[in-house]
Amino acid sequence: MILFFTYRVSLATWAARGILEREVELYRRLLPHLPALGFLTYGRDDAGLAGRVAPIRVLPPRGRLGPALWSLLAPLVYRRELRAARVLKTNQAAGAWAAVLAKWLYGTPLIVRCGYPWSFNHGQESPRFWRR
Repeated sequence: MILFFTYRVSLATWAARGILEREVELYRRLLPHLPALGFLTYGRDDAGLAGRVAPIRVLPPRGRLGPALWSLLAPLVYRRELRAARVLKTNQAAGAWAAVLAKWLYGTPLIVRCGYPWSFNHGQESPRFWRR
């Protein structure tokens, strides 16, 4: 399984918010049922936190791409890992387009988790039509 992190979120974000261990523990409990597990993140420095989430593989951004471009290119950069995955999963609706793109490219089943009722208040947070 590959977990696509929420848009702009990294392992460092989870650590700063004090939720890294809690979130990782949920996925560690799945490990006996999966051949492999990876976190596709937005943190350039997330490889340095790989020891804190082991044996989960960290798939951080490569190069100096901004988050929007990374979200579109990540399914190509990590194509080998995504093709091998049995399932893809999103953590939030924000940024799920990267996982949807990977699903279209490789035909891997996708679980889209919204996490919170993002759609209810997103119109107020972003009045632009395109963002809604």
